[in-house]
Amino acid sequence: DIPPNRLPHGTHLVHHDDAASARLAAKTLLDLNLENFATLETPLPKHWSKIRTRAFSSAIREAKRRCSLFRRQPPELLGSAIRKWLSDLQKPCGIFAPNDALAKTVVDICNELDLSIPGDVAVIGVDNDDLICNTTTPALSSVAPDFHLAGRLAAQKLDDCLRGNPPFVA
Repeated sequence: DIPPNRLPHGTHLVHHDDAASARLAAKTLLDLNLENFATLETPLPKHWSKIRTRAFSSAIREAKRRCSLFRRQPPELLGSAIRKWLSDLQKPCGIFAPNDALAKTVVDICNELDLSIPGDVAVIGVDNDDLICNTTTPALSSVAPDFHLAGRLAAQKLDDCLRGNPPFVA
């Protein structure tokens, strides 16, 4: 997980707008007229996660709402730390997870704690991973990045490189 500005010279990258995904999640949860919001850092440091978490928190604060942050925990402590954090959150609460795997963890723990979804806690992730979203109970809501567009742009970039054309920014 290398930030785009630290890639080796001549390396090309196509990625979606992580901040836009987080802002869309914030808008979706804000539309539920909640007062309390929260977000989580991924267990391992990831550049995209930091961008998503910061953008979500910023959007919530701009809407004059509170946003609790679950700080990174070692993977072996993650479950127990999330249990305590969820128990202590003011409810009802909208929770943003920077990816679907972490969102599923939150939903699973909410189920263990008998927290009503979406009554007590509304959860949204990012990546729209069908396997995760459709096997979570209840089904997970998720922001879907445009991976098809990213694939088309990557193919176009590769074609341009093979033809000796200069790089483009999209």
